[in-house]
Amino acid sequence: GTHTDGYFWVIVDERYDDLKNEDFDAIVDLIKKHATKLNITDVPIVFSTGTITTDSASISQVSMSSVDPYLVYRRPITGGIAHCVLNETGYNVGTIGFAAKRNSDNANGYVFAGHTSWFRTGLQSYQPTYASGNLAGTVSKIGANTDAAFVPYSNVAAQIHTGGGNFVNVDGYYSGGISGMVLKRSGRITVSVTGSYLGVLTGQLVDGHYMDRIELMTPVCSVGDSGGPVYATYNNRNKIVGITCAAALLTNGQQAAIYIPCGEVMPKLSITPLTV
Repeated sequence: GTHTDGYFWVIVDERYDDLKNEDFDAIVDLIKKHATKLNITDVPIVFSTGTITTDSASISQVSMSSVDPYLVYRRPITGGIAHCVLNETGYNVGTIGFAAKRNSDNANGYVFAGHTSWFRTGLQSYQPTYASGNLAGTVSKIGANTDAAFVPYSNVAAQIHTGGGNFVNVDGYYSGGISGMVLKRSGRITVSVTGSYLGVLTGQLVDGHYMDRIELMTPVCSVGDSGGPVYATYNNRNKIVGITCAAALLTNGQQAAIYIPCGEVMPKLSITPLTV
């Protein structure tokens, strides 16, 4: 059926837990085939799970899980929405950081965590999940000694999804955090959180990958948050500070989130965040 936000809603009976990617591809292809007959060329699709209760061979009730706003198909692409990157054996899931333009030719695109694409170029990124019709470009650059990747993609916007289907404009950016700074983060697992800047470290190994410079904030992040935007809001203006990298356990026992500051992301990807 259709959802009030305008996308096509597919409810999959949660008892069928062995569906594969090709099964979802077939469903998408079927929907788009019928849409074409109606001269509809753009069909945003969201998959959800539910339980169908039947009575005398007729459907009497449908109870369904709510649609996760991070997992909605969204164009233009913004920061703070889910995506995944596919390789030869599977895929990694993450969150898109922010829209940007490539300095060499002003081509639009978006930034996310490099480890989501196994620190490799040439892999395809899908938003929100892997399915035909959800392709959102190919990774063209990985930053050296950091955790950032860039995908050229024309249909992007200078906004951040802050959870619940709400968006804010990106008004600017900072090179990184400073002492006492209140930081916000948006990710598909921990959703929208507010925390504090903790500090900076240089020359660190993070999950076996050497990083020139990382910064730390509270609260801790989770798998799936990787790549999501870290930003600060002052005087109702929202400025990108970096992108989420990984969780950390500090020597004092405190849990924290590692993020890559814009001062690392921008020169190593040769990009500039898009702003309004």
